[in-house]
Amino acid sequence: MMKVRNEKLKINLANQLFFVLISCIVMSLYYFYESFLAYFLASAIIAIMIFILKGFQDLKTPITLFNYFYYFFVVVGYFFETILRGFNPRIGFMILISILAFNFFLPFRSYKKLEINRKKINNQYLISQLALLFCALAIFASFAYFAQLGNIPLFYDASPKSRIEAMTGMGYLLQPMRFGPIAALILYLTVPCNYKKYALILFFVCNLFLLGTGFRGTFFQNILLLIISVSLVKNSEIGFFKSLKIGFLLIFFVISIGFLRGDSNLITSLGFKVIHSISVSTYILNLVVVSIDDFKYGATFFYKFSSLLPLENIEYTQWLTSVLPIDFNGGVTPTILGDMYINFGMNYWFAMVIFGLFVMYLEKIILRSSCNFLVLFFILNISIGIARSATGGISNTLFQTVLACLFIYAFIFISKIRSNSYFGS
Repeated sequence: MMKVRNEKLKINLANQLFFVLISCIVMSLYYFYESFLAYFLASAIIAIMIFILKGFQDLKTPITLFNYFYYFFVVVGYFFETILRGFNPRIGFMILISILAFNFFLPFRSYKKLEINRKKINNQYLISQLALLFCALAIFASFAYFAQLGNIPLFYDASPKSRIEAMTGMGYLLQPMRFGPIAALILYLTVPCNYKKYALILFFVCNLFLLGTGFRGTFFQNILLLIISVSLVKNSEIGFFKSLKIGFLLIFFVISIGFLRGDSNLITSLGFKVIHSISVSTYILNLVVVSIDDFKYGATFFYKFSSLLPLENIEYTQWLTSVLPIDFNGGVTPTILGDMYINFGMNYWFAMVIFGLFVMYLEKIILRSSCNFLVLFFILNISIGIARSATGGISNTLFQTVLACLFIYAFIFISKIRSNSYFGS
């Protein structure tokens, strides 16, 4: 056993040396040339290195999920931002060094598909009944929400600000609507196989009602959560090419739904809007780096929690719009890199290293522990929030991720009432 561990350590150290060597060569060349071509080649080489080290191995694992989101919306997003507004070598350097920092300990990650005997979910009948009750509550809340508005926002060509204003004072209905798809997936995890199809039907019904609010992001986040949850239950791998297919399909449907709001010009919707939606967060990142020097040291992570306290309510995306030189009424998101810069300044890269270590710990739970599927579903929700932070930043995603996790944890608590611990190993 000791000999096997020593051999494994030698392999990991060799991989770490390979990672550091390639990273130093690539970033040195980029620093020397500081051109768009250098950025393109550096990002391609880094992607190949991460692929070799299995950083794009399986979509349901937290590291892989974040890497896909970051590469598509930040690394590739900056390609399009360069086309639209020009190239800034400093931003390119920060984007590349951040993905390297996040994956710095990737060589020590041991991805191996194992056959694990998961612990049984206790009190399954009670949990399934409660999940079914929350699904019914979500559907009722949806009807009440649309009845009070007098319309379904998805079918109206309204600005983001208008849709946000429509939600004001409606949180008591919106939050049950958001919990509906999650409750349906909990039902899917706890009912026998011959009833799982009914849980999936409930999931799509609740998720479609949520889509009716006009915000597509949460709808497709739930679809992705469904895909990786099913993969986890079946112990199947969502490999590189399958992940790309899923990603492109989801993006196509996101933009296609725009037609329901009056986007009738096909070329405009599938051309400019694709480029804009992918690159807009890197545009905000550029503004953040140029404009902000009053660093917050983690305070913005909790801005959205102010809505729960008798304090001044600070909505993070609206706050960011107010401090940037931008003529826009809605909220904006700066990517996770911009979020780290707002809070830690030029120490953003170190924050990304710590963030990567945390994500690696979550991955170990998914791949190695014998936790039951409810606990793993809890981790998957955190993983989805982490992936979305690639574009929105932790400050924008943490609040809703915490609410969803508290909701799931309530079911975990019920399943563990007669157990000594809530998180088995």
